[in-house]
Amino acid sequence: MVAGVLMYISAMVARTQYMASGELGRAVGALDALIDHLVHVAYMDRPYFDFGTSIEPTTGAINRGLLAYKEDFGARAVLCDTYTLEWT
Repeated sequence: MVAGVLMYISAMVARTQYMASGELGRAVGALDALIDHLVHVAYMDRPYFDFGTSIEPTTGAINRGLLAYKEDFGARAVLCDTYTLEWT
């Protein structure tokens, strides 16, 4: 595999979950080309393209490198509140 993206698709949103590229993919910019295709061709009919979270799962801190990568495609960060329900 050179590069790949797992997508979740609904009528309104195309959402990335996992993105990866191998050594060759990184050398030729395959992931960048793939994301450009997904945004501008494959899912251009969706009102929203969601790049997913940009946080470190263990700490909840923003992964600034990942966020900058997504912003290079024109994305912007949106703060979402998270709530936990406790069932008794």
